[in-house]
Amino acid sequence: MATEQKYWDLGARRILADAVERNFDHIESRKEATRLLFKQFTELTKQYSLKVEIDKDNDDALCIHESHFKRAFIVIDVDGTLVLRRRNVAEKIIPLHFNPITKMLEGDEADPDFVPVPGEIIPRRSALSVLALIASSILEQEK
Repeated sequence: MATEQKYWDLGARRILADAVERNFDHIESRKEATRLLFKQFTELTKQYSLKVEIDKDNDDALCIHESHFKRAFIVIDVDGTLVLRRRNVAEKIIPLHFNPITKMLEGDEADPDFVPVPGEIIPRRSALSVLALIASSILEQEK
């Protein structure tokens, strides 16, 4: 019985968080969560000797060094959306949404690395994982 209660509680929380995100203005909170995510991601990438840094001229932009001369930027747009910008490539919106309950960003899809427990909701992919996939994809294209 406790598992069912936990399942329903998590399900209800996710539904309400999604509704609140769609119906209320969370732009500043979303931007704060994104800046924190940028800091966490730059710290993480240092462990792997990747050249990723918060842009010196704009703390709302994350710079991924593709090569010595090429860079990709993940930028916080005016409405708080994250956008991938690269030279000679169309802009791409990064699929992250703001959870107003946790005050954090999270991916849109279920986390494929999580082993499902019967009766529990599979958590969404972490925002750090989404950025890691994007950085990995950018670096792979340079080979």
